[in-house]
Amino acid sequence: MSSLTTTNIGLPQRDTLKKLAKKNGVSQVDFINACIEYFSKSGVSPLEPYLSPSEEIKKLTKRVDQVVRFMRTHEEKKLDPILNDMIILERRLGDMIGQSLSRKDYHKAYVELGEKLSGVINSLREGVNKQLQFSINRKKIEDQERKNTEEKLEKLSIVVMAISLLIMNRGTVSYRKEDMEHCQQIIEKYGSY
Repeated sequence: MSSLTTTNIGLPQRDTLKKLAKKNGVSQVDFINACIEYFSKSGVSPLEPYLSPSEEIKKLTKRVDQVVRFMRTHEEKKLDPILNDMIILERRLGDMIGQSLSRKDYHKAYVELGEKLSGVINSLREGVNKQLQFSINRKKIEDQERKNTEEKLEKLSIVVMAISLLIMNRGTVSYRKEDMEHCQQIIEKYGSY
């Protein structure tokens, strides 16, 4: 029993198969078996459009060109300005070092700066203390005014209550004498607010 099968192919493909097998020095069966193994291992499908190596290289070159353009743009817009700023800073630092103060002058300037800062800090401290004292005094005044207002409201509510009771207890013709006297006493006691 043979392990080979029969497969039909067109005449032009049969001629191509003979040429390829002869060129590679194998039989047609061995060449077909090698092709099947190649396609299964590589994952390449003979049914998909085939790009020649030169087309693949053109495609990769186009992508590389895009990356290079991006890098150039990034360099021009980001890196060059940073480099220029660093060069300017380096020159300024060089100029400053060339014009730097002596140790004695530096100490004198440092002492003067310390004195000025001390004066500013003292002024700020005085301003903060004045503001704090003002806030404390204002709080005391507000507390006293609130207390006075609460006392006035309490007195007023007592007077209003006394008058309300007088009106509720009113007889059909006039107010009772004892209710009138009681209301008069409350008004005299709490009426001045």
